Amino acid sequence: MRRVPDGSELYQRAVVSAGDNTCVNSTADAQCPGQVCDEPAGICRDCVVNGDCSPQVCAPSFLCVDCLVNADCPGSQVCSPQRQCVQCLSNGDCTGGKVCSTSRTCVECVTNTDCPSGVCNNNTCLECTSNSNCQDTEVCRNNACVRSPSLDCFGSSDCPSGSCVSIFGLCECTASSQCGVGESCSIFFLPPGQYCSN
Repeated sequence: MRRVPDGSELYQRAVVSAGDNTCVNSTADAQCPGQVCDEPAGICRDCVVNGDCSPQVCAPSFLCVDCLVNADCPGSQVCSPQRQCVQCLSNGDCTGGKVCSTSRTCVECVTNTDCPSGVCNNNTCLECTSNSNCQDTEVCRNNACVRSPSLDCFGSSDCPSGSCVSIFGLCECTASSQCGVGESCSIFFLPPGQYCSN
């Protein structure tokens, strides 16, 4: 399969082919290494008919391209202005609530407004990527908003570490992995113990 040239290259190569490469009927194709002879015009070209490009198609500029119309593309792909088969050119080409990205692929989101809730990160909708995406009483952990480990607790089940200093109503921690994003498990003297802090 030949590499698909971009629009400017299509034009430039067509001009060069028309001006430099000539061929005659007797040994036409042999005079056009890597090309075919357009015998009526006596010019070497990349292609004259679609059969010269299979599985691609021959453009009016006599160059092999992926497509000229959507029907030339496999499945539900569409033909781009650069004559390449892509997943989408607009959101209408995508299904299942997906949107068309700048790379012309159907993705879950491009901006936060594409997500029912949360934020868009690398074309994926997530509940959060930082504490600022969560409520004041929550922290972002593994892209999900959870109750802050540093909040008041009433029992051990309220704390990620399973340890509540009930007299102070604080969750203790044993490792920073039990804390929210940007927090670490540190030793405190008042109240004594290890707690999550920024």
